[in-house]
Amino acid sequence: MHRIEAHQNALWRLLGGIALGLCLAAGLWLLVLAGQLGHPHPSHQWVLEAQAHKQSRAEAISIPRLLVAGGSSAMFGIDSQQLEETFRRPAVNLGVNAGLGLPVILNHTLEVAKAGDVVIMALEYPLFGYNGEINHVMNDFYLGRPEALLDAWRLSREALPLHRWLPLLAREAFQIVMQTSPTRVMQGYRGLPDDFTVSGTYGAHRLDARGDQTGATRQLREPWMAQQVMAEAPRHYGTEHRRNAPGWALLRHFQARLHARGACLILVPPAFLFHPSYQEDSVEQRFYTTLPKQAAEHGLTYRGRPYDFMYPVEDMFNTDFHLVDEARQRNTRRLIKALTSPDNLSEPVIECPRPTIETGVTRQPLADQIAGLELDK
Repeated sequence: MHRIEAHQNALWRLLGGIALGLCLAAGLWLLVLAGQLGHPHPSHQWVLEAQAHKQSRAEAISIPRLLVAGGSSAMFGIDSQQLEETFRRPAVNLGVNAGLGLPVILNHTLEVAKAGDVVIMALEYPLFGYNGEINHVMNDFYLGRPEALLDAWRLSREALPLHRWLPLLAREAFQIVMQTSPTRVMQGYRGLPDDFTVSGTYGAHRLDARGDQTGATRQLREPWMAQQVMAEAPRHYGTEHRRNAPGWALLRHFQARLHARGACLILVPPAFLFHPSYQEDSVEQRFYTTLPKQAAEHGLTYRGRPYDFMYPVEDMFNTDFHLVDEARQRNTRRLIKALTSPDNLSEPVIECPRPTIETGVTRQPLADQIAGLELDK
């Protein structure tokens, strides 16, 4: 009996020692991880420079603007000058990278939007189903910009009830801790090399004055880029989407924030590579055909049909969301048609949606909408 008790005590001491060691190791890792938070890293410098370029352009305009928002599909796929000339108001393209996640995109747009602005948001399809999944782009960005993570959590807290927000926060924090490699931590401590400059396909150096991507013509598309696009497997956004995903709540809250300051939101399809399975697979087909209706069920306005904004492989630059410049012109013309009231085809006018408690979403010309907001004040 004494021998059994001795073995049990020894086992408990061993387990206790292992548990203590794991706790100390975890605590040490968290301290090491925290020590490099906020340090610049090469992976997201192009994003910061692009955001600063676009925001500077927007802030230089004092009159109501058209703000194009979303990920890189908006940056590559929409011609802001064409929007500006058609609707006779200045346009700025805020789109950067969908990999940053929905909260970062919404918060950056809120930093810029002001009274009278119309936000035309071409969100990549997985962003509607945002559920706190942290990808490598978000992970790197949040490590270098922890304030962006806090802002994302604050936005989610405002949009979600506590019982949905706490699991989201815990999931994101856990993923960031577990996905960060020792190599990434060491890179964070080293910071940027002294001679570092942003170069390549992405960054402020590849944007025009309005924030649109440049240098994406068919002629400049290298063979490996075309091969990369052709190798893209069909996405399964319909299968992966959940109708009650937190992303919808974030979009509703975002719209309310815009409305409170006298701006409005219109969702539109992103430019996207067409695959036959998007029509042949019943689940995928239902997702694309019902997305505008899903948006309406959440009190949001979605203009345009996703299938009308899908393009063949020869129209894509280097990913399944990036158009070549020539196709960007066609995509923008389709967008203008989707945004224009059928009653004003000869003189295009954006009908700005105005949410109301009594009737959900109503549509009226922008001038009337702004006048109504002034009366509300």
